[in-house]
Order: sequence, then C-alpha cells, then structure tokens
Amino acid sequence: MPGIFNFQYLQLDYILSIFDQGYALNQNYRYQRAQTKLFVYVRTGQLLLKHSTEYILNPHEGLLLTTDQAVNVFATVPHTTALVIIFQATSEHLTALDGRTMAITQPQLIDKISSESQTILDLRRRKPEMSYDMEIGEYFIVTCASLYNHTTELLISLCKMEIKQRLPATVSPEKATSPISATSSDPQEQLLYARRISNTFYKQLLINQIKAYMKLNLDKPLTIQQLSQAFLISASSLKKTFKAETNTSIMAYFKALRMTAAKELISAQKLNFTQIAARLGFSSVHHFSAAFKTYTGTTPSSYAKRIHNQSRK
Repeated sequence: MPGIFNFQYLQLDYILSIFDQGYALNQNYRYQRAQTKLFVYVRTGQLLLKHSTEYILNPHEGLLLTTDQAVNVFATVPHTTALVIIFQATSEHLTALDGRTMAITQPQLIDKISSESQTILDLRRRKPEMSYDMEIGEYFIVTCASLYNHTTELLISLCKMEIKQRLPATVSPEKATSPISATSSDPQEQLLYARRISNTFYKQLLINQIKAYMKLNLDKPLTIQQLSQAFLISASSLKKTFKAETNTSIMAYFKALRMTAAKELISAQKLNFTQIAARLGFSSVHHFSAAFKTYTGTTPSSYAKRIHNQSRK
C-alpha cells in the first residue's frame, strides 16, 4: 500500500468556550463574536435558535452557525440541556456545514469533549500547583491537546458526512452506520429519520416538535386534524401519543399555552384586551374573556387589576 499524506484539511485555531448546561425557559442566551463559530448539540429537550433564519434542534441533533451575526438561543420545553462549543477555525470547508442540522446518534465524541473541558476547568482552579508540580502541569497540557484533537475529529466527521451527501452515484462510500449523519432541518424529514432509529426517540421528537409548533402558532385556532396533517400522523394516534407522553390532552395543553401567554401579555400592560384576543387567535374579545375566566376563575380585567395592585406594593 502506498504512503498516505497528512493533508491539512481543517485547522482548529482556538476554543473560546465550552458549556454543557441546562437552559431555562423564557430566557434568551445570546452569542455574537466576529470570525467565530458556534456548535450546539442538544442532549435533552429542545432549543429554538434564531439567526438569519430559525432552527429547531431536538435531542441528538447538532448545528453549526457563524456568530458574526447574533445567535439567540431559547429553550422551548423544560429540562433542556445542550453542549455549546464556541471556536475559531481556519477552514473554508466548514462553510458547507453552516446552518445544516446534523443527527448525532452515538455521541461518544461529545461526551469526551465535555469531560475533557471539565477536567481543564478543574485544573485551572489549581493553577498555583501547576507552577511547581510538573505532573499536574503536563497533565493539563496533554488534556488540552486531547480536547483539541477530539473537537477537530468531531468537525471533520461532520464535514465528511456532508460531503458524502454530494458524492456522485459512481462513488459508494462505506455502508457502515455512522454515529453522525446529515439530515434536513425540515421537521417531517426529521421525524421520518427518528422513526427509523428508535420509536422512543420518534415519540420524544414528535411531542417536542408539536409543542414548539403550538407555541409559535398561538394566534391560530389549531385543531387535532390540522396538527395530524402537519405531522403526518392520524388524529387518534396523535391524541393517544400526546396523552401518554405528557399526561394531558393535546388541546388542553394548547389552551394552557394560550392562557399562560394571556397572563404574560396582561401583566406586561402594553396591549388592551381586544389586541390580546387577536394576538392569541380568539374570534372576539368576548370569546377571549369567557375562555380566560373559565381557565383562571377570574376575568381579564380583574386579573389585570390584581397585577397592577401587586406591582404598586
């Protein structure tokens, strides 16, 4: 076998930060820095990322974005956790990955990166010891080198999977199942992919997508039929799956989302009740008031008065 050259395909210049953390609801996490890239991998829950367009990331999915323009990150469901890597790299090849959702079904590299970044953080807290203890100092250096190697390996794996999608039909890449695969950001294609991997993963992804869809469409009178058509599932299966996964009916959940949004809008005191009713898709302010009283036990005006009195105390 002839010799194989080590081509310099991707140079990871600088890892600025690595976070492996939970994301709180109703909180905006904002990232922006020139000539820098952001990689996000969702472990649990779901993230909404707003960049030049909007992206929904579900469990075991990763996304690479440049941060010359601000990236705003929001958790759309409780108990959302994600790994974030902010870095600089010299490679024109990463451009093809920008804004492309990738499915990572066996996240061993992610776990290694997280573990090594935590080790480095712990060693930095013992910085005085590194100045006189040769072994601690050397262990810090080799762990940093390993972290850069594993992060580079992750990025190259993503590039490789993206390239395989563009290979001509005459070239047949290896058939072995890869822990990383390129996938469309289209929700329906994500669901079809998840169904092939795991029924449990599919159900979790389906419920997360439906919750996010409802949250983004509070101004529409959604029905079971509309949701079943949007997510390619029968109405009976949709109701059964949602109830089993959330312990509540799908329409009750949507109503709760609307009423929670109504409380927030009333508390903000920027819109009148007619405007709030329109914002939340009610046919009239009277319909909105009746629904609000049924759900909360009080009228919108009484609720607004109570909030106003509390704010004055």
